[in-house]
Parts: sequence; structure tokens; C-alpha cells
Amino acid sequence: MDVAARDRIADPEELNSACARAGLRPAFGQRPQIDDSTVRGVFPELVEQCIDRARPVLRDDLIGMVNNPHRLAGGPVPAGAERTAMRIVVLNPNSTQAVTEGIDAALEPLRLGGGPEFECATLTEGPPGIETDAHVAAVVAPVARFVASRDHDAGAFIIACFSDPGLAEARRATRRPVLGMAACGIFTAIGLGSRFGVISILDEAIPRHLRYYDALGIGSRLAGDRAVGIGVTGLADGPRTLQRMTATGRALRDEDGADVLVLGCAGMAQHRERLESSLGIPVVDPVRAAAGMAISVLVSHDPGM
Repeated sequence: MDVAARDRIADPEELNSACARAGLRPAFGQRPQIDDSTVRGVFPELVEQCIDRARPVLRDDLIGMVNNPHRLAGGPVPAGAERTAMRIVVLNPNSTQAVTEGIDAALEPLRLGGGPEFECATLTEGPPGIETDAHVAAVVAPVARFVASRDHDAGAFIIACFSDPGLAEARRATRRPVLGMAACGIFTAIGLGSRFGVISILDEAIPRHLRYYDALGIGSRLAGDRAVGIGVTGLADGPRTLQRMTATGRALRDEDGADVLVLGCAGMAQHRERLESSLGIPVVDPVRAAAGMAISVLVSHDPGM
């Protein structure tokens, strides 16, 4: 590589432009703790190594090396950088701490040694439950602000509410992946059956859900969306909630033709196993579905895994 070419590649703006043309994330500016002036001095040789190494192997190797110059340079990784990249922050957009605790418990089987860690957070400024269109609208800006405030120490985010409130705005507020539990749960269900049914909390949520299914382009796969008639805080009454969920799930299966069900609220997660056993068809917890997708995204883009 000639000197002029090396100098062009060593320039951060030129490198970011090249990355953009190649469909890669910018090499500079992604991790504030990286000293660009330090990396600039060694980067021409590193880029040449990247190119040589990437020719016979995977494109993801080059993505990983360009976005993590510390690894390729052989220098120390800043304290916490590795765990930041592998931390999934799960945000409960309502203010009910019991719901957050239930989400945290539901994620326990996905906490694997050496895998991403999960941090569950409560949006304290949210309503006790997101049950109406007004509730959804009210949390959009707070959700986006929360995500922006954690951009520096999270590898991915999950919005743990079936309306996926603020999903588009949160994605604009961060460089990290942001997943909505509803979309993840529904697409998981589509992979498990022909027609999915949703167990919602209240009747007034269903028109909002129907609009979302149409926006996702999967309305034709919907068997039905039925409500249990219990608000978010009322889900804490376990026996009553499970009884209503079982009756609603049975109607979705027998009357609407659903062969897979999706839980329509994060607060229902504790009942998934018993409901699936009782009804004999798959039941998807959308929080776990989103968590599984987040793990896949992070692990597939981490060259150290």
C-alpha cells in the first residue's frame, strides 16, 4: 500500500466514509473511550492486516476488527468495554416494580455463563400500567431519553411492553440495537405455527394491537386477539390471572383456530409454562423471544465469542 493511500485510510473521516460505503458501522466515534489520535498512528498497518485477514474468511471478522481496534492493535481493552458490549438492558416502560421483577425472573434461563448479561430497569416516570393509547403516547419520549442515557454502557435494548412504545424513537436515540418485545414475540410465533393468537390484558388494547399487526405486515397470520379483562397491576393476582388466561387461550385455540399463542403483556410471563402445558400448544413469552434475538445479535457481532 503506498504512503498516500495509507494517509487517506489513517484519516478518521475517510475511514468512516469507506465503512459507510461498505455497509459497516463507523470505525471512529463508536466508543468514546478510544483515543482516535492513538489509533491513528497505527491504523494504516492494522487496516492492511484487516484486508489480508478478511480475504479468505468472514466479513464479520473485518467488522469486528474495525469496530474494536484495541483487539487488533494488541493494546489493553478499556475497563468495562467488553461487558458493555455484552449487556442487554431490558426496560419496563411502566412504573410497577413487580412487573420488572417478573421480567427479571423470566430471563433467568437465558443468563448463561460467558454470555450477555441482562439488566432490567423500570421507567419510574411511566404509568403503573400501559393500557391506553394515551399511556403509550406518554412514555414515547421518556423511553427514548432512557435509551439515549444508557447508550454508553449497553450493547442492546429491549422495550418490554406489548405495544412496543417509543421503538422508532429509541432506535433514533442510540447506535445500539433496540428490540420491541411485541414484534419479536409475534415473529417467533409465526415460526412455530400457522396462525397465532394473542392473550391481551384489556379490550381497549386490541384495536391498537390490530393496527400494529397490520403495520408489521402479518395481519393475515392472526387467528385472534382476546383480552382477559385484567389490568397490569391486577395481574399480580396469580390464580385469577392464570384462570382467565387459560380460558382466553382455550377460546383462541378452539374458536379462532390459533395453533400458537403470544402473551400480550410482560406481566404474564410467570404463567407461560403452565399455560402451555394446559393448552397443549406453544405459548411464546415475547420478553424471552426478544432476549433470545438480542443475544443472537450481540454474539454474532462479537469476534471474541
